[in-house]
Amino acid sequence: MNRKELKQKAKYFLGNGRYGKALLITLIIWVLSLGFILSTENNGGYLLGLTGSLINLAIPIKITLNQSIFILLFRLISVVFFIPIFNIALIRYFQLDPDKEELFRDRSIFEGLEGNFWNIIKVYFVMAFVYFAYSIVPIILSTGIIALSGTDAALLMGMAIIIAIAFYLAYKFYMIPYILAEKPYVTFGEARKINDEIIKGERFNLFVLDISFILWIILGLLLPGLDLLISPYILATKTQAYMYYRDKNYVEDDINYSEFYNNFTKEDAEEYR
Repeated sequence: MNRKELKQKAKYFLGNGRYGKALLITLIIWVLSLGFILSTENNGGYLLGLTGSLINLAIPIKITLNQSIFILLFRLISVVFFIPIFNIALIRYFQLDPDKEELFRDRSIFEGLEGNFWNIIKVYFVMAFVYFAYSIVPIILSTGIIALSGTDAALLMGMAIIIAIAFYLAYKFYMIPYILAEKPYVTFGEARKINDEIIKGERFNLFVLDISFILWIILGLLLPGLDLLISPYILATKTQAYMYYRDKNYVEDDINYSEFYNNFTKEDAEEYR
């Protein structure tokens, strides 16, 4: 299946009113992940707004030390606890069969994830730690090269190392969130093994798929709000890519998860086998 077909499947999924719900979940994720810009005006600090590539609001609220601590705590709690769960819920929503309307009727966004919230948080935490462990030494090395040399060539070399690490890690664990959405009970180790099987020999195809959205991403940076509107389309396309490569490269006991997708658990899998 080529990129055009994957995108057509994503557009088909987002029809029939499903784009609206996907956009709402995307908005929640964006709000939870927004950055706060602090500035000093006259004698006091002011919270100028919640800003990101998505929203730019002006909220002139005077900020105190206690408020700044509250903001940091809110961001930390959001990143650790809420964003992973909403992100997995959105991917899981995209994994449903668009031809089975009964799956979408009166559906909670967290349906099928009940009882697995802590596992989702744990897998994201372990993945973040692995990212850190993989990157810390090369980042320190590249920073040292820049600091010691101070030349333009050293700066370019350091930046190249950091960018290479980011690309390597992004495509090393590319499918783990999609696997976790489909099987929210798996451990990081189990998800990593499945990920390696699914994307074996497909990393370049995934890179080309990502590059195909570059124009939309640039427009999203130039036109505030556009990135929010196109995010469901991009994620839906990547979800279609996951399901295509999963079916192509990964075989597991011929289990048809779609038969009982909404409430499928690890115990169900063991009983089904």
